[in-house]
Amino acid sequence: MSVLKQVYIIAERKKTSKICSAIAAAGAHCENTVMAQGTARSDLLEMLGLDNTDKVLILATAETDSVPGIMEVLKKDFRFGNGGGIAFTVPVSAVSGPASLLILSGGKYR
Repeated sequence: MSVLKQVYIIAERKKTSKICSAIAAAGAHCENTVMAQGTARSDLLEMLGLDNTDKVLILATAETDSVPGIMEVLKKDFRFGNGGGIAFTVPVSAVSGPASLLILSGGKYR
C-alpha cells in the first residue's frame, strides 16, 4: 500500500492561496501551482457551473490517511463536486531517494 498520494486539484485561479492554505492545514505537503486556461466549450462550462476559464493546477503530496480530510475540505469549503473544481489522487509507488521522500512527506519519513 502506498504511503503517499499525489493530489491534483483544478480550480479557479483566484482561489489558489485559500485552497493551498486549507489543504496544507488538512495535511498536504509540497504544494506547487501551475497557471492554466480552461478550454471547454462555453455551453459545457455553463452546465458545469465553471464560467471562469482562468484556472490553476495545484499539485501536492499527502499521506494516504490525510486524503479523505483534504477532499472533505475541498467539498465543504470550496464546493468541489458542485462546480467549484476538480480533485483526484494518484498513488506514489516509488520515490527516487531518501531526500525526495523527505521533501514529499513534509519531513515525516526520515
